[in-house]
Amino acid sequence: MPSIEAEDLTAEKINAWIESVNALHANDEDEAVVEYSHDMPDLETLMKPFEPEVEEALRAMKLPDENLDVTPEHLAKLMCGILDIPVYDDNILESVHVMFSLYLEFKNHPKFGKAAGGGGFPGGFPGGFPGGAPGSGGGLPPGF
Repeated sequence: MPSIEAEDLTAEKINAWIESVNALHANDEDEAVVEYSHDMPDLETLMKPFEPEVEEALRAMKLPDENLDVTPEHLAKLMCGILDIPVYDDNILESVHVMFSLYLEFKNHPKFGKAAGGGGFPGGFPGGFPGGAPGSGGGLPPGF
């Protein structure tokens, strides 16, 4: 970033310098790019509604909750599997990262976010992770 020498101080140069600083800070707000060691679906794909048959099956089954007697790693694998997020044994953290990124995407989405009163998910978290994506008219059953 250029600096302004005292003898060159003019309103025009000061304003240009302020704009360059603001532009620099605006770039700080851009989303971080994460490179995964394996192919991962993009969040837009994961936010698409499930097929009606899948939603119906999910509503009919008991989904994992805090009472399930499994390790955190196994629970993460189950949750990622339900959400169509691939899990690779050599790096489950990347899958969990995608899962929480998906959560944040729903939380910040105008239709599902706090502004819409949904807490980030259709029906409010944790009552409906995807399946209640835009236009689907629903989400997973309460207790998910």
